[in-house]
Amino acid sequence: MKKDVEKAKLTHTVPPLYPPLTDKSVDGAVVLHVLIGENGAAKSAEYVSGPETCGRYAVKAVLQWRYEPTSLDGMLVEVDTTVSVAFPPPGKQRD
Repeated sequence: MKKDVEKAKLTHTVPPLYPPLTDKSVDGAVVLHVLIGENGAAKSAEYVSGPETCGRYAVKAVLQWRYEPTSLDGMLVEVDTTVSVAFPPPGKQRD
């Protein structure tokens, strides 16, 4: 039996804040496990991997992201996914 799943589409992002510099710069990507609610809002985000000093900043940003709601056979469903949040080297950030 084939299920018709409509994939979630990212409609709104918030860039993460760059962590305050301590003794070294940070650059790379933080991977998060994210649960997207039926309404398209990120319900939860948990750190999986990447620069640990950036983890909570990535979570705060992703919890503000919005997606088009996802449907399965015409019914709105939650989506369990993984996202990657990039942290460019200092000086290469967008304002």
